[in-house]
Amino acid sequence: MPILPFVVTPYLIVGTLGLILILFLISLYLVGKHEKGTTYFVWLLLILFFPVIGPIAYFFKHFAHGRESEKTGLA
Repeated sequence: MPILPFVVTPYLIVGTLGLILILFLISLYLVGKHEKGTTYFVWLLLILFFPVIGPIAYFFKHFAHGRESEKTGLA
């Protein structure tokens, strides 16, 4: 019996859902730690309503902002 290259297995489903859950929780933690006021609520809504794209967008924003502050010497 040949192995099909794009078969969706239970392990793939559980792994994907686990990865999404980890991204979701880490992004919620980072938003709670680093954002204040209106930006906190905007990011929170974005992450809650778009649980895959929201965390990825926040990671890009968070790590890009961290590199800019390292270059300029700001905290």
